[in-house]
Amino acid sequence: MIRKLISLVLSLTPFAVAQQPPLNSPLLDHLGGKWVLEGMIAGKHVTHDVDADWVLDHHYLRVHETSREKTDKEKPQYEAVIFIGWNEEPKQYACVWLVWRPGAGIDRHGHAQGE
Repeated sequence: MIRKLISLVLSLTPFAVAQQPPLNSPLLDHLGGKWVLEGMIAGKHVTHDVDADWVLDHHYLRVHETSREKTDKEKPQYEAVIFIGWNEEPKQYACVWLVWRPGAGIDRHGHAQGE
């Protein structure tokens, strides 16, 4: 039963994506590229490197954010991969946020503007 369900979902996925035109968003286009994020988080000054590019046939902007601050094992203290897309029916941006922090493991969040 599970195998049939997975096969059905996988067979319909390319069709569903093909029906939507690539996302045209001047706002997200502005976020694309490589840039540096600096500011205060939890009372500490942080610097993060950000690399954002369009993926999946220009339907999602993938943002990879990595802190320059390192752990004692020389790993980033914070790393995230964020996917931002557009939901046509409610006319709002949606976001999936995958986060890794040492000691905290993996965290994920989904959010749609207006929720």
